[in-house]
Amino acid sequence: MCSVSSVGFSDNYLIRHLKNKVHNLVYTTVGNGQTVLPSFPIAMTFIKSGQTWQFATESNLEEVVWRYLPELMNLKPVSRQFCISGKFCDIIAVDNFNRLVIVELKNTEDRYVVQQLVRYYEAIATAETFPFDVDVASPRLVALAPSFHADSFTDCKHSRLEVELMTFSLESSSSGISLLMRDAAGHDLCTLPLQKDEDVSRPEIQISEPPRKLLNWLSDSSDIEHE
Repeated sequence: MCSVSSVGFSDNYLIRHLKNKVHNLVYTTVGNGQTVLPSFPIAMTFIKSGQTWQFATESNLEEVVWRYLPELMNLKPVSRQFCISGKFCDIIAVDNFNRLVIVELKNTEDRYVVQQLVRYYEAIATAETFPFDVDVASPRLVALAPSFHADSFTDCKHSRLEVELMTFSLESSSSGISLLMRDAAGHDLCTLPLQKDEDVSRPEIQISEPPRKLLNWLSDSSDIEHE
């Protein structure tokens, strides 16, 4: 059921780095802007492609959403990069009814995001234990991405689970860059100003987003294979 929401390194070091999706964050800082959102100094990198801005890494997006999750999605954050059965959930949260909410973030369009969320929930639902006191029987699956492939809407339409699709964009103005979130129908949900900071310098080494095939292999392989 699809709903529109309203609201050099060593090899082992590199594997651990990629599994935890840790990236150097540089160049801009979140500010308190025109909204009532609290202010946190989050440094990150933006990339401009033509007239469009985007986060340099998915971890930049994750950092902002994690810090502002109650304001952006009306959810209480529980865990991030939660690992279960070799799979890494970007964000685990709960809503006002203590329902499990799995949030998957994509910095680019991904036609498999709904399937990925379903697999995450299956791993949680069939696990012998789950470390958080939440209602797992009635989950909400939330995907946030710049856009969604038609296949995602098809997957969502035929899913028995509650799946919510939200889009985001980075809007530039004279005061800086802002994160704008919309529901699947294109209605504005929230705007978060991101204030530019000229004093933050770039690090000498930056590790780019790993290829999807590598992340899939890391997710499916065992700790013994990693060693």
